[in-house]
Amino acid sequence: MYRNYRSSLDGTANGAHMGSGVGNYPKPTAKSSKITPDNSPAMATTAVAPSTSGLPVTSDIPVTSGLPLTSGLPVTTPSWKTEATVNNLGANIISSEEKAKTEDQKRHLGNMLSQIDELENLIKTKMAQIDSKEMSPEIKLRNEALRGNTDLICPPSAKIVRIFTSSTFTDTKHERNMLMREAYPKIKEHCRNFGYEFQVVDMRWGVRDEATDDHMGTELCLKELRLCQKLSTGPSFVSLLSHKYGYIAFPRVILADEFESLTAQVEDPATIRLFLKWYSRDDNAVPPAYILASISTHLPDFISKDRDGQKIAKEQWWKESELMQDALESAATRVFDPETARKYIISVTETEVEEGLLKAEDSIARQAIWLRRNIEDIDCQESSYALSRFTECLGAQEKVEKAHRMLRELKEHRMERRLNPDQIFHYNVHWVGREGIEPETSEEHRKYLARLCKDFTDNMISMVTQAIRKRKLLHDRLTEECLQHIRLCQAKCAEFHGRTETLERIKSYLLDTSTTAPLVVHGISGTGKTSILAMSANLCKTWLNKTPKLVLRFLGTTVASSSVLPLLQSLVHQLSMLGNQRLRIGLTVDLLKVQLMVLLKQGTAECPLVVILDSLDQLDTSHNGRSLMWLPASLPPHCKVIVSSLPEEKYEAFPALKKLIPDEERFIQVPELDQSDAHIIVLSWADKRNRKLTSHQIDILLSTFRKCPTPLFLKLSFDEAMLWRSFDPPSRTVLQTTVRTAVDFLFGRLEKQHGRILVCRALAYLTLASNGITEAELDDVLSCDDDVLNDVYTYWTPPIRRLPPLLLVRMRTDIDQYIVERGADGVRVLNWYHRQFTEAAHERYCADDAHNKRLHGNLADFFAGTWANGTKKPYTNAKGEVMKEDRYVTSQPLRFGEKDYNIRALNNLSYHRLHAGHVDLLKKECLANVHFCVAKLHALPVEALLDDFTAAKAAFPGDLLIRGVLEALLLSRKGLQTDPDQFVPQLHGRLEDSETTAEFKQRLREYSSKVWFEPDVNILERPGGQLLHSIHVHASDIDMMTMTLCGTYVITVCQSLKEIKIWNIKVDPPRLLRKVTGKGQCTKVALCHGDEWVAMEVGNVIQVEELQTGKHCLDIPLKGRDSAKTFCAAGKRKKTIVTLFRKQMNIYDVTNGSLMQTLTSSSDEAKFGAMSNPSGRDRYVGMTSDDQYFLSVLDLDSMTLMPAWRGFEKIPDGEGEFEEHEIEAFDISPDETYVVYTTLFTGEIVFADFNGNRLRSIPPDEKLNIRSINFTADGTCIYYISGSTVFVVNSSTLQEEDRLEHKIDLTGASTVDMVTVVTIAEDSNLRVWDRSRDKKKTTDRNEAKTLAPIKHISKCFPLGHQEALFVTGKAEKDSLTTVVGVYDVGKLEYSALRELEVIGNTNVLFYEAEDRSVVMEINRKLHMFDLEMMEVCVVFPGIVSRKRVRIVTKRKQLLVTTRGGKNVKLYNITNGCVDAIIKTGYTTDINDVVVNDPGTLVAVGVDEGPIVLMDLVTYSRMYEISNSARYGDYFASYMLFTRDSTRLLFSADKGLESGEQRSDDVDHLFCWDIEHNKEIYELCDTETQMQYEKVKSDESTSMEGCYLLDDDQIVTTCFDNVVRVYDVKSGKLLHRLTGHKTSVTLALSGVTPYFLTYGSHAEENCIFMWNKVTCSRVATFTLDERVNTIHWSDDGTFFYTTINGVWEHKVAEVITWTIHHGNEPTTRPEVKKSLQIYSTEANLSRLTINAPEKVEKGYQPEVGDPDTDDEFFTDQD
Repeated sequence: MYRNYRSSLDGTANGAHMGSGVGNYPKPTAKSSKITPDNSPAMATTAVAPSTSGLPVTSDIPVTSGLPLTSGLPVTTPSWKTEATVNNLGANIISSEEKAKTEDQKRHLGNMLSQIDELENLIKTKMAQIDSKEMSPEIKLRNEALRGNTDLICPPSAKIVRIFTSSTFTDTKHERNMLMREAYPKIKEHCRNFGYEFQVVDMRWGVRDEATDDHMGTELCLKELRLCQKLSTGPSFVSLLSHKYGYIAFPRVILADEFESLTAQVEDPATIRLFLKWYSRDDNAVPPAYILASISTHLPDFISKDRDGQKIAKEQWWKESELMQDALESAATRVFDPETARKYIISVTETEVEEGLLKAEDSIARQAIWLRRNIEDIDCQESSYALSRFTECLGAQEKVEKAHRMLRELKEHRMERRLNPDQIFHYNVHWVGREGIEPETSEEHRKYLARLCKDFTDNMISMVTQAIRKRKLLHDRLTEECLQHIRLCQAKCAEFHGRTETLERIKSYLLDTSTTAPLVVHGISGTGKTSILAMSANLCKTWLNKTPKLVLRFLGTTVASSSVLPLLQSLVHQLSMLGNQRLRIGLTVDLLKVQLMVLLKQGTAECPLVVILDSLDQLDTSHNGRSLMWLPASLPPHCKVIVSSLPEEKYEAFPALKKLIPDEERFIQVPELDQSDAHIIVLSWADKRNRKLTSHQIDILLSTFRKCPTPLFLKLSFDEAMLWRSFDPPSRTVLQTTVRTAVDFLFGRLEKQHGRILVCRALAYLTLASNGITEAELDDVLSCDDDVLNDVYTYWTPPIRRLPPLLLVRMRTDIDQYIVERGADGVRVLNWYHRQFTEAAHERYCADDAHNKRLHGNLADFFAGTWANGTKKPYTNAKGEVMKEDRYVTSQPLRFGEKDYNIRALNNLSYHRLHAGHVDLLKKECLANVHFCVAKLHALPVEALLDDFTAAKAAFPGDLLIRGVLEALLLSRKGLQTDPDQFVPQLHGRLEDSETTAEFKQRLREYSSKVWFEPDVNILERPGGQLLHSIHVHASDIDMMTMTLCGTYVITVCQSLKEIKIWNIKVDPPRLLRKVTGKGQCTKVALCHGDEWVAMEVGNVIQVEELQTGKHCLDIPLKGRDSAKTFCAAGKRKKTIVTLFRKQMNIYDVTNGSLMQTLTSSSDEAKFGAMSNPSGRDRYVGMTSDDQYFLSVLDLDSMTLMPAWRGFEKIPDGEGEFEEHEIEAFDISPDETYVVYTTLFTGEIVFADFNGNRLRSIPPDEKLNIRSINFTADGTCIYYISGSTVFVVNSSTLQEEDRLEHKIDLTGASTVDMVTVVTIAEDSNLRVWDRSRDKKKTTDRNEAKTLAPIKHISKCFPLGHQEALFVTGKAEKDSLTTVVGVYDVGKLEYSALRELEVIGNTNVLFYEAEDRSVVMEINRKLHMFDLEMMEVCVVFPGIVSRKRVRIVTKRKQLLVTTRGGKNVKLYNITNGCVDAIIKTGYTTDINDVVVNDPGTLVAVGVDEGPIVLMDLVTYSRMYEISNSARYGDYFASYMLFTRDSTRLLFSADKGLESGEQRSDDVDHLFCWDIEHNKEIYELCDTETQMQYEKVKSDESTSMEGCYLLDDDQIVTTCFDNVVRVYDVKSGKLLHRLTGHKTSVTLALSGVTPYFLTYGSHAEENCIFMWNKVTCSRVATFTLDERVNTIHWSDDGTFFYTTINGVWEHKVAEVITWTIHHGNEPTTRPEVKKSLQIYSTEANLSRLTINAPEKVEKGYQPEVGDPDTDDEFFTDQD
């Protein structure tokens, strides 16, 4: 261990060169272009960055050996390129040879300059070509997206791989089933590892009669195919085309002119009648068209439940449709050209191939594949029904031949030419049995299917991986975010019309240069606010007549716009890119707010900045986003911000806007939509859909709209009207009259079209989902809902038991415009487009609680993965048989890979289990599942898990385990924020052992294969008593706290971090309301204006702002130096501010900031300053003088200051001086008749009137250390803090009534009702107590573990043998004796204990020596104290210096500094003689000494001098290491020998260098080769230090300590709280060990694979365990109370900590810690093999020692002491 004699850096600058860099410019590479005329030097034209060391680090900052290059280095003309001149002096005296030589040189120079000119011209030409060359489409897209170009053609942004499987169904059943069982799950998992969804669109199975009835199948197939092409990342089309050409679809819609041309060619009257029966002309279509009636229109039994009637209807339909189909094909070939006729004669399969492959863009076609099966002997098979399922063979020969011909043309002449050979996979098989493909009986077919499945899987995974990686390169997250909002803007604008007046007002705002406030657009739900803001975004460039920078967000529609923190990060990122600013994006809302304000200043007159934020009410409640504290109320020039919100208070945003923006002119209410606008909108919408309405239908629509004139209702009514045909009777053209009834009507139509059970369940799941549901999730959940599947499969058994894809696709198509995709949990989820739909769906589908619980249970089963991974779900079939089938649903691991967590499952599983009422499963899968809890803590903030437990506690209030774990979590919050893996030791330590917790605690122990550790006794606060919450509120000291009178809000101030936080403590758990930043070094905070406002001292003003919103109210001046001024709030409802500055007192009205009165003290005793600590009530304000000796009271009614009076009388000290006691704290009684005050020195508490007359007092108690004192609200009690306890005393009887004990020293306490008490402590935690609860029964820790009778340790250290710990200290505070003991840590008892009485009443000091003895010092006289006999065994002659250098070496010598402190003295510890005195050669004192491990070398650091190396074998001075200017100040503060003693490491305080950059002075290590007497390297972190200085950080890499980790590694602790590990041989930085927040101490052992670090300050108080080899953190433990030392056991199987003890209520103790490897604790040896060496008698009699005389001036050396080093005495000595 090495001491640091400096408490802080002084910042002086000295420097030294590091490394081999030669400036900022890199060296040329070997391939650099050169110009080398003759012997001229080469000029490098290319450069590369210096290489990095490539060493692993444990933080995000890479370790590099050089300075990274920056882009954009200027290109300059070489300075040596100038006009060539020749000085022709006296040509007559220049010889011809010299002249020829000169001319030759001129020619060479001319050639060189000519080549340079050519090179310059070449460079200019290339640069011009680069400038003129159009930027890549990807870069252009990104730039335009960042600028908010709403005209941009946007590519899709969904993270999805969506493939369309095209096949002819009957012949590919086995292939498709095999792919679904084997291939799709693997590809899905692969995609999920990238965060992508995988979907397969297979429209060839599960087609119900209802789906065939309306003839929409082909249209839906093509729509889905195009959607796959649009959305899919990578492949989108797979063909399984084999020998079957496929079904030719009957056209649902035929244009009127084509229909009439076709039917004119039909000669058969019966066929003509069929066309007239089934087709009707619809003039609402544009152009007019004939529409095919649904089959059930004329054949109702087609969808009947009557099987016989249905069979007849089907046969009739197929007969009639075949006649019409033949007629259409025949007529089309005669009437139309071949291309027009194709749509009437090609199969559905060929149509799909054309769309998905033949007509597709090359980039899409290149990623299609064809799984081409060839049945080699199919032509040899006889025609049969079975064969017809594989190829056309039945029916008219002409039709069969035509199908074969068209199939051959498609395969051989079209598909083969379009696809590359590597896109076609060939499989040759033979016909087997009756069915053709029979994998059940054929090995050949099984192998074929397995190979097909493998080929498909491998190829898809390869293409998907490449596509995702390419997309990551082209589309970063920010670009994707911008594109998504531009898409939504375009969609809204496409259907926008009207609203001219509202748009004009927005235009006026944008053009108004005088206003600086944001603009608010508001209106009730459904009024079209989003569309208005979208149109404003689209028009702003036209209105402004210039292209602005547009930042556009539709809140709640993406992951990054749903919560305020990611929203602000996204805005700041985009604005920084627009402003070409390299900015490190903030991690807190407050920092982001500051960054946002700075970035909003980038707008200019030529390029203004416009920010549009729609639907502020859509923000979730995290980080108090809806309070809008982050939204600027005042904007810089050329910047406009437009926002929108619902006006209802329940959504929070609009009330916050009203407070933030007082100007009513900045609010635009969206009016009702008028009739004329509605008419224009309807006509425009219809035109875009190629539809129109009859005049009568238009009248119906508009007259209905008048009953509910909102855009939403108009949209619903219009969508319904678009289904009307011109021939529909009046009974079909009816509209609903309200939004709710219109939504209900829509739902009813969906149920009728798609089946009631399917629609009810699908929409119920969508509605009940906690935050939306993805399409894939809904598909999986419905596939596990057997009510849905039993209804779907009434007359048909599917190949696999899943929901047929077509059903969900059809339903989604009909409701798509009322569903919105938004971001949640990192994916895109489906949610209702509007609240009205949510409410209607709740009422229609989710009204029954029991039913809802069942559906929540189904959702929970999905997110639990109950039916995934091949687990078959049981169901009952139509015959009543219980069956089981695999549903092939997505698995739900808690994480994907090492770092990506399944956020969907973590957020939804507990939610749905809770709402399903599954309390047992909720605990089993979530709340009592350690894996779930730890994963959620890693993936999400601690509050997310707390929310789960809080909701569960409310739902199941009687569950003791949920309540207990929640309370333990609340106490463990600080530790869990440090390291989520602390869940195990924290919960294990906090939960009591009981029947309720037994199983859970067992799971905690069995949880992990990782290393973790725990104390062997309970040292953590446990739930169940009065302590409710412990919240780590700041990362540094809490300087003050105040509470509102209602007891709801608490304000905490951290001056060092310049932050103020406002907490709501009435919610469970307490929540951060807001954080205040940008207030500089705020020194004081006070609540005022009825606790609605908060006043903050910031520099020379008191800034007053609204408590909840942060809106600025006013400023009050507060002039003067910080140390000479202060203020407080007082008066009725605290509407008065009183400021104090020296003798002046200003009194302000806080409502308007006006100065009411100025008073000046006439007394020297009433001089005020920062220490006056004023405190006020309704009428009176009390304050102390700045020296705190006097107290004054101000009467606000009379505006008079009463005379000051002394709190405590002066006390003579017996030497003619007086001792004065300051008033540490005071308070005015609630009835304002007297004050109570106290002093820190004696603990006396005094009650006095306002004139200083004592009324009564509580006698002094020197054990008390009172820091604050206050009255309760009713005045019946006072409460004060002393040490770690809050004391409550009855103010009448002066008897103690209660106390709240803590484990850490307190800095403040506050309460309103003495029920809820809030305290702050040195660990930076805010604790909330409920005194109405029973106190927890406290059980003392195992008494054997205390160090009694030593109650306060003065020193302890391990003896290095048999787990022995040497302990010395006091038994009582005022004891005159010292107790020493040898404590057996293994047995937890003393081996020896003895009381020492030193005659002379002087201190006794002890130092480490060897395992059987210690060095004892009394008055600078040294003794060897034998621990076996517990008595002095050797008295060393002479005295030693005041410098405490006392080192016992392995050579049995005690090394000290001589009496004068200038030389080294060596005692023989065996006989007590002086072996040698080695002189340094200097007259200055020795600062520090370090000895190598064998005890043969010593390095001596001389004050302001060199390091002197000495040989302890020859007792000689070897040489010195000079403290030259290179090493700067503070030379050799730290020194360390390597284990092999070949090198010495020492510190020096000097600047670091990187290229031409130089840092401030940094204390770091240098390595000295002892044998060769030279420096060989520095050990420093140059890169981090440069980064700190670049951002002007206060952090520094200066050392605090250095240690040898092992033979190969050196460890340093540093001022930035980072532990750095260096290589001993090279000095290279290997690792940065981060995580600590405060100063770090280390505990090392040579026999364990781990080492420990401890963040020793109270605000951290955390132990980390690290792996020595990897230097990775393996375990963490956050304590509730500080420990003083940490030591490893001898064998490294455990470690132990010591606590010194606090006088009031604690004793010193030793705590042993068990290390667990997974669920197995490290085994400790129970019996020592070696013999006991210490006394077997534990408690020995008192030992009396006569103290040597105190060393004074005139001291005479002892006989036999050769020490002649005189010391310097002052006159006082």
